[in-house]
Amino acid sequence: MNNVTLRKVRVFYCKRGRDLAPQVTDILNDLDIPLDIDADPGPKPSNPHTDIAIGIWADGTRTDADFFRELGAWDSRANTDIFICRLRGPKVDCISPEVIRGIHNFDGEVTLKEWLLRDVLQIDEAEYQGPTIDSLEAAIRHYNKEFRQRLQATEVLNGMHGVEKKPLVDAYVPLSLKGKAIPSVVADFDIVDRLFQDDGRRIFVTGVPGSGKSTLARLIAFYMTGANTDNSLRVPIILRAKSISESGCKDLSERIKAAIKGMVRTAGKLTSDYIMGEDCFPATLTTILVDGLDELDEDERNDVRRLIKAFEILHPRCSIVITARPSAFDKGRWTDYTLYRISPLSTEQALKYVGEHGNPTTAAALRELIKTSEPIRELAEVPFMLALMANYAGEAVELPRQRAQLISQCILAVLERRRIRTQDRLEEDQLVECLTVIAHRLFRIDPTKIHAEQEFLFAIQGFLSSHLNGSAAPNHPSEAAAAILEEVIENTGLLQRTGKSIEFVHRTVWEFFVARFLANDPGPTISEIALQKAWEEPIRLATGMISEENLVKFTTDVWQVNTGLALRALSESPFETEALIARNLQQKTPDELSDLVRDLRSLIVEREGKAGSERVALDTIRELLPRTQSAEVIWEILSTLILIQDRTEESRALIVEALALDSVEQRRKRIQEQLQFIDISSGTFMMGTDREDRTVDERPAHKVSLDTYSISKITLRNRDVSDLPFLVGRPDSSRSPSPEHPVIWVTWYEAQMAAIWYGCRLPTEAEWEYACRSGGQDDSVLFSKSSIPDYAWFAENAENTTHVGCSLRENSWGICDMLGNVREWCSDWYQEDLYADRTDIESENPVGPTQGASKVLRGGCFDWNTANLVPTYRNSNLPANRGFQNGIRLVLGLPREISIFLERPTSEVV
Repeated sequence: MNNVTLRKVRVFYCKRGRDLAPQVTDILNDLDIPLDIDADPGPKPSNPHTDIAIGIWADGTRTDADFFRELGAWDSRANTDIFICRLRGPKVDCISPEVIRGIHNFDGEVTLKEWLLRDVLQIDEAEYQGPTIDSLEAAIRHYNKEFRQRLQATEVLNGMHGVEKKPLVDAYVPLSLKGKAIPSVVADFDIVDRLFQDDGRRIFVTGVPGSGKSTLARLIAFYMTGANTDNSLRVPIILRAKSISESGCKDLSERIKAAIKGMVRTAGKLTSDYIMGEDCFPATLTTILVDGLDELDEDERNDVRRLIKAFEILHPRCSIVITARPSAFDKGRWTDYTLYRISPLSTEQALKYVGEHGNPTTAAALRELIKTSEPIRELAEVPFMLALMANYAGEAVELPRQRAQLISQCILAVLERRRIRTQDRLEEDQLVECLTVIAHRLFRIDPTKIHAEQEFLFAIQGFLSSHLNGSAAPNHPSEAAAAILEEVIENTGLLQRTGKSIEFVHRTVWEFFVARFLANDPGPTISEIALQKAWEEPIRLATGMISEENLVKFTTDVWQVNTGLALRALSESPFETEALIARNLQQKTPDELSDLVRDLRSLIVEREGKAGSERVALDTIRELLPRTQSAEVIWEILSTLILIQDRTEESRALIVEALALDSVEQRRKRIQEQLQFIDISSGTFMMGTDREDRTVDERPAHKVSLDTYSISKITLRNRDVSDLPFLVGRPDSSRSPSPEHPVIWVTWYEAQMAAIWYGCRLPTEAEWEYACRSGGQDDSVLFSKSSIPDYAWFAENAENTTHVGCSLRENSWGICDMLGNVREWCSDWYQEDLYADRTDIESENPVGPTQGASKVLRGGCFDWNTANLVPTYRNSNLPANRGFQNGIRLVLGLPREISIFLERPTSEVV
């Protein structure tokens, strides 16, 4: 609500009434009442803001065409009060009193001023005299009382609701604000005391569309007035940023004064004079709330910022609150403002709202959906969408479970409840089709901006000319377009004005109509738009609305260019899609799917549009994870999930489900018993070597300290991976012939996932070498070619095959086969000159480089000679390499990054 709430009055007159118009307009202008008066001859029926129309009759006749044309136009607008004022000539008796609310035939019985006050403006003359305003305190109390009454009386749930309307303050869901100064603030009655403890606070509140920014501003102002008491001397002023910009004012005080006058019905000038007095702002706690900064372009924002800055300098004790979408917050321009973000509604808040304010017929069904469906719960996090769903007026049995279907039915239900007021009316299906066409047209022009009103009108006229013909076509397309646009704005709440522009009240509403167009007519360009980020949501919603017979063609076209979007979109469909998804996934290699997940992760890491990137990643992973057996894809998924910050619980739930972590302890105990784990005490050793006959990447020797850990006595066997939910290794009857033989042909990804499945991890390179050398105790034998055959299966004794674990001698710590049989993957990325970086420091629990191309392999294998069969030899390969020599040795405990993520409290995430 714009604080300057002016009643719009249109004064029109017949040809002979021009000279009499000032008698009416002068009286109206002299009244201490906020009126916006437009006086002009007719016809002018399309003024969208008019509340009252006054026609001046003077010696007129029925042939006065313009006058009667405008009178007829206002008659068709049932929301406009129409009055006829006869100031000269015969009495008006030729017009049906059913059409006109009040006819004034001037006869001296009542003055023109009395008639305008009593009949037209419906203000009692005694009330018009207003209260006694003789002090600053009286002015503030009068202003605050009027402010509270305005909110209590007029700020109600609007046209999208099918249930009983309620005052805003009664139907308000307390929002939560998060910021650095105060981690969490609930925007309830006490928010004023918490946020405005001192004079001169500067606060910037951001929130996504539909999150309740404007409502929050009104509630803060309402609470500042003292709510249901008259004790507060705070002065809240709400200003729309657009009104500041368009006013062209050179001083913000001009707009504040107008806002005060506009808020009170009587004694506005006197009230504003006292409150705007020289000493007022420093002497009272005044808060200026500027709403909708995001509605301005860059230059307009700069102008408004300069006005606010100048006001701050003159009135340092005034508090200022800015509300806008996140895109409007430029940290460099608002350095002295404390930033708060509106948090999404919690599930508990959504359920409570539906229970208290939802349609009784569907409330129970919607509550159950919010509890059980993540996509619906996501919608319910946004106050606007929650209100839209809560007031769905259908039957409970019809409440869809799919997101696209629910959005569709809720929005269409709004249109079904609309009140028809236009003379050139559209039938229900025609209006839906009209909105569908113009939504798609404007989306294709620019899906990122608010469009000018003229663009909407032009699009509606285009629809009328192309879709209506014959008797259905309007006689005056431009007037019909304006009337249709007004009807949608006023009676449905689906469109709203922003200055001279029009926008859909929430982006989801816009995207729904675009999706509806795509579902009916995707056209040949679907594969082109599927690559554009802005079209993600319309394509997903369209998939949920498209017919079953067209589903395959539509999604196949998307799949060819954007696999992730196709996966996410198919989750919206109410039809059976498993076979379709499986068939399309079979055409994708594990590398292609891994690249898909890596791309999702890169968007999260870049943190541009982080919340949206996390949502896209989670939706994709939820569809992909249960349908892949590739360890590489699953590991890339886990690596992505642990980066999720704003939706930690959802990400954690996917990890727990994918790894069956509820039963991981049983698997860990079983593998401990079968492989026998050796406890390694903490200690320090010289990692690497200084021997000149060794390779350069083994040198120099350097001191490394390790904490206690437990490592498996033998490597993982074929029997240990036979029933894993992902593929590990390959059968090889010649090299690994029995269930007890080591599993081979293993990629690093498979080794990592097999370890995690058993509640374990891969050893770090330092842990592997420390265990192999028994902390250095076995160096004399392990560096000796003559003793190697006692400890290791290699080319000279293995006969080109693996052997069952512990068929040869253990090392001093009881561990087997660390220098032969199979090479063993470590967790570290490989870096050739790594040891040179460690010469001057003692490394504690080193984990290797943070990134790289290859992963470390250690230990040699059954087809190697003795040249590199030493405990310091370093080998590596690409993590996707599937060598027949590659195996797996385990260390107890999940990888550190996964453990940290699973244990991280949600409250730490901001």
